[in-house]
Amino acid sequence: MGEKKISRRDFLKGITGIAAGAAVTVALPKVAKADSIAAKLSEMLNEREGIAYVDSLGREVIIPEKIISLIPSGIYAQTILIMLCPDKLAALARPVSEEDISDYERSGLEYLIGLPKTGEMFPLPGYSEINTDAINRQGTEVILDIGAPKEGQIEKFDMVEDETGKVTLFINATVGNLGNAFRELGSLLDCEERASELAEYVDGIYEEIGEFSKNVSEEIRVYYAAGSHGTDRRREYSFQNEVIRMLGFIPVEVPAGYDERQIDTSLIPEIEADYIIFGSWQCYDNIVNMEGEDYEIWQEADAIKRGAFAVAPGLFQSWMGTAFVQTIGALWLGNMIFSEIYSYDIYKRAYIFYNLLFAYYLSNDELAALLGTDDFINYINEINGEIDIWKDDDGNILQIIDRKESDKWIIE
Repeated sequence: MGEKKISRRDFLKGITGIAAGAAVTVALPKVAKADSIAAKLSEMLNEREGIAYVDSLGREVIIPEKIISLIPSGIYAQTILIMLCPDKLAALARPVSEEDISDYERSGLEYLIGLPKTGEMFPLPGYSEINTDAINRQGTEVILDIGAPKEGQIEKFDMVEDETGKVTLFINATVGNLGNAFRELGSLLDCEERASELAEYVDGIYEEIGEFSKNVSEEIRVYYAAGSHGTDRRREYSFQNEVIRMLGFIPVEVPAGYDERQIDTSLIPEIEADYIIFGSWQCYDNIVNMEGEDYEIWQEADAIKRGAFAVAPGLFQSWMGTAFVQTIGALWLGNMIFSEIYSYDIYKRAYIFYNLLFAYYLSNDELAALLGTDDFINYINEINGEIDIWKDDDGNILQIIDRKESDKWIIE
């Protein structure tokens, strides 16, 4: 991917740009099949200079020389932008849920709650499709998609561009590439320093997990049960399954039923998994309490009978959600399944994650609730010999300093 300053007139005629250090031909048909798109862009943006940019799909597009604001095309893009540069969001792809409003307020992000809602290009069941009329009411020129390449993605981009006259960009942020995605976004959005900080954090986790996973010699099979009933199915790329592989475990998959977005629930008793991880607290609670539809669906799974199941923690988003699973989600899953190998302090890692990415200071109670343990106070007492924990008058953690790694992590 790369960029080169260029006039919009020259770009629309077709010129030579620079991508990833190599020359590429920037030709209009690859940017948009419909002449109306070029006409709209030319009319809207006049003769101002812009940037010829090649995105992760190999599409050559022209973007403003300075991107003031942009619209996320989905929840992954929305969450990454909140982590990186929330002030550049012109709209939300998905509304902030009622239970998350107080978290946004505590992080100083309450101004995002009232932003226009424009929907998602590739929504999961139950969420809103992208609304081009709502997009047209926004003054921003760029729509950003982040994640994994999808079937029909370019055609969907072309349709949205044709209906809005706005530029669509795709940045690859699959497992192993999130750090590079932050750096790319930092360059595009003029926030290199913040992007570098986040990229180094992510790459550090990749490197650490890579070393730990070399010691996993057992075949540990893990099934991620997605959705409100644990029955959602990823049709294409699964971030969760790729993270399970990265940890050295084996992801288990269940074929689709009559709806390709749902697993065949009749096959649940046949799931051969050492552990089942749920993304929904409601589903998990129903199974634990042995009641309701979810219990009826899952009671015959062997891992459920053995009690070898858990629910992913969540604050702002589930730790097994697309935007979290490569970082705190991976750290939690490794520690939860194989703590002898993934033997770091998950409490401290959770605190670091929310402090760094959301400027959110977890209280003692929140840490205990997130990680589902009654032993948090005992934990604090045990580790006080290795780290300093500074608290306010209410007992909330303000700072953690690891004496062994004080040059690496000082959380303020």
